[in-house]
Amino acid sequence: NQISWGIPFNEVLQRFAKRTQSRFIERSISIIIQAQTYGGALVDTLDSVAHDATLIKEAERERRSKLNQQALIMYAIYILFVIIVIALQKLMIPLISSKGFSLSTQNPEDIIFFYRNLFFSMIAIQAVFNGMLAGQIAEGSVVIGLKHSAMFLAFGVVVSWFFIF
Repeated sequence: NQISWGIPFNEVLQRFAKRTQSRFIERSISIIIQAQTYGGALVDTLDSVAHDATLIKEAERERRSKLNQQALIMYAIYILFVIIVIALQKLMIPLISSKGFSLSTQNPEDIIFFYRNLFFSMIAIQAVFNGMLAGQIAEGSVVIGLKHSAMFLAFGVVVSWFFIF
C-alpha cells in the first residue's frame, strides 16, 4: 500500500523494520536495501537472507530446547534437595527427641524447633535462588525466574507442611 502511495521502496522497508522492533529483521532489511541501492542481484540477496533466516531460527529453536532441558534439570535438583532435607529431618529429630540423647545446656525441644526452622529456611532459600537461576537459563531473565521461584516455593512449603512441621 505504501508503495502505491508513492513512498520509496527503501523507506517502506525501513518503516517495516522499525515497526517489527526485531534486530534480526532490521539487519535483514539493511542487507536488502544495500543490495537494491548498490545494484546487487536482489533475487540472490533475498534468497540468501531467507536461507540465513531459516538457519538462525532453527539454531534458536535448538538452543531454546537445550536450555529448557537445563531448566528441567534445575527442577530435578530442587526436588532432590527437598528429599535430602526431609530425610535429614526424619533421621535427626528422632535422635534428638530420644531419651538417650542429652545435652547439658540445651532443651531437646529447643533443638528440634531450631532444626525444623533451619530445614524450612534452607528449602525456602533454595527455592528462591534455584527458581531465579532456572528463569535465567530457560527464559533469559532473572525477573521472569521469579515465577519459577514461586512454583519452587509453593512446592517447598507444601512438602514442609506435610513432612517437617
